[in-house]
Amino acid sequence: MFEGGFWGLAIFLLTLLWCFVHYYYLPIPERRPQTPPKKQKNIVSLNLKGTLLNPSDLKVRASEVEAFLKLCETFAVYTVTQVADDAEEGAIREALNECGALDRGLKEHRIMFCDTSPGAVAMVRQLQPHLHIE
Repeated sequence: MFEGGFWGLAIFLLTLLWCFVHYYYLPIPERRPQTPPKKQKNIVSLNLKGTLLNPSDLKVRASEVEAFLKLCETFAVYTVTQVADDAEEGAIREALNECGALDRGLKEHRIMFCDTSPGAVAMVRQLQPHLHIE
């Protein structure tokens, strides 16, 4: 009268009933409240020569300072500048410090330098900014 097929079906139905009771009627353990993800600023990369700095003497263009500082406040700004030597790099860092960019949101580790134009392209490509200003 009872064959193996009946017992297999009975075990299957009991397992199905147990799963139903377990998942729908047992209380759900308290979960840790999830914190909302941090909103990150959009990334903007910027070549300083020809935008904020005069390419010939590396002096800050007074007419561009306010716009640059507003960018630093609003976005995560990365500067990518091609330089010839360490003295030029130091002059650019000093110019950024004097115009107040480091106080208005530009981070020291986001000021980047390279020796060649392909190096600058590689840096910008690696950053994958939302906007690049040349």
